[in-house]
Amino acid sequence: TYPSSTFFGSTPTGVDLSQLFIGVTYARKFAGKHAFGIMPILALQIFQIRGVQSFAPFSRDPSKLTNNGKDIGAGFGLRVGYMGEWLPFLSVGASVQTKVYMSEFDDYSGLFAEKGDFDVPLNWVVGLALKASPKVTFVFDVQTIYYSNINSVGNPLNLQTLSPVLPDGSPNPNFAPLGSDNSSGFGWDDMTTFKFGLQFESGGGWTWRAGYSIGDQPVGKSEVLFNILAPGVIEQHITGGFSKLLDHHREVSFALMFAPNKSVTGPNPLDPPSQQTIKLKMNQWEVDVSIGLF
Repeated sequence: TYPSSTFFGSTPTGVDLSQLFIGVTYARKFAGKHAFGIMPILALQIFQIRGVQSFAPFSRDPSKLTNNGKDIGAGFGLRVGYMGEWLPFLSVGASVQTKVYMSEFDDYSGLFAEKGDFDVPLNWVVGLALKASPKVTFVFDVQTIYYSNINSVGNPLNLQTLSPVLPDGSPNPNFAPLGSDNSSGFGWDDMTTFKFGLQFESGGGWTWRAGYSIGDQPVGKSEVLFNILAPGVIEQHITGGFSKLLDHHREVSFALMFAPNKSVTGPNPLDPPSQQTIKLKMNQWEVDVSIGLF
């Protein structure tokens, strides 16, 4: 959220999105060292956006575009997975999560494509764990998230359909207003991420962990305008942490994540002849402390 009138509307300007996923897993083990599982997923989303009144001419319903408070959507999906020990030192895991089908954000049906639809995209992950010694384990994961399958997230900003009128002032026969099925969205590309990790058990109940991930850039240079509201341009994450077993029933854990600066720069497509440049830049820190009881 920006404290300024970023799009010449009300202040502040920005998006709030909260998501909650609840699942119950059923798993069956077979052949001693392999297991399949299935998990139905129930999901809840809370969303609001403020300060984008200037996009009202491009919306199918300007009253459902911005500043309507928090709207709630619910939905369901499914995850299936496998985990098995292929060799004494090698374990393999994989899972697929279906699209999570969410109810529309009715209060923002003039913003998101398909009248406020905001489903959670299909994704899959495959991972390996290599036990180099009794105390050292290397892990590797690859994950792909299919943002392009969700119109509100994946549809690119299309100048040919965004405006209701042509440059000569005549009606645009291809007009697809915000909120319609094929309207402009955030233009996110599918993202594949590679993750590497190391775990070391040093004795005395201490376990140390380190990790690194790198992924594709989901935001192209042509999509910077709308992504001022969702500048998810980070490509790398560096993590470290430890766990300490206090006794047979308690464990304390600490983790630190740092995402280095990454920027994407592109022209403002609504500023012909695109003399204005927009630069999105983000870095992140995250600290996690937890106590486990078992």
